[in-house]
Amino acid sequence: MGLLFFSSCRTFLIETALMRMGAFDEKVSYSSYAKGDKSVVIYPNIHLALPEQFENLEHRLDSLFQKNYFLYYEGTTIYATDTVARAKIQVISGAQHTSKNHKELLDELLNHRRSKTNRLIMQPSFEQLGATEENSANLDMPVTKMIAKYEERFGEIVLTDCELNQIKDSRIKCKKREKIPLKQYDEIMVNERDRYIIEKMLEGDKNKVVMVYGKGHYPSMHRLLVENGYQIIDSLRQ
Repeated sequence: MGLLFFSSCRTFLIETALMRMGAFDEKVSYSSYAKGDKSVVIYPNIHLALPEQFENLEHRLDSLFQKNYFLYYEGTTIYATDTVARAKIQVISGAQHTSKNHKELLDELLNHRRSKTNRLIMQPSFEQLGATEENSANLDMPVTKMIAKYEERFGEIVLTDCELNQIKDSRIKCKKREKIPLKQYDEIMVNERDRYIIEKMLEGDKNKVVMVYGKGHYPSMHRLLVENGYQIIDSLRQ
């Protein structure tokens, strides 16, 4: 009975957290901004949600593409051979490298038992959502810049031989290092990253922009747009 109660409790807590994040919403949230002849639409995204939510996002993006909006979307890349950078960003993010996606990790955490989360799917690729080379581009801060900013602010990340070897073989177990403070994480992985993204977007020559980035980025992106003279003209917050 005790184990069953614990499992049910864990399932409930996970479902509640996902609900608060918007995973079970059938429509996407958005905010529209304007400054002179320039307009920006932000869709704060969640990477694991109901199929209906991604269908709604696809429909809204298609509508904006028809109005000549240009899509910017998140996505950091790192060379598989860059062992040091991969190990350092793992220290900063606190997440061990894995080939499993969010859905696979969630199913594993819940031991594949029946739950509301069974209906959730991974976000389709941006190509599946209608993005092409002509109407979109990946815009994100390079991982090497994130690491450089972190070490400039908070000191060099000194890696152990075990941590470097673990990048090549995830089966290797290393002594857990103390997680970096949440403020340091937010400053680099959210605030510094968002400053880079918004700065590059504003430097571009696109007058109509739609941005799809994780929900955690929305507060600072909103603040940065307002600081740069943009006014919010429409929004739908779930």
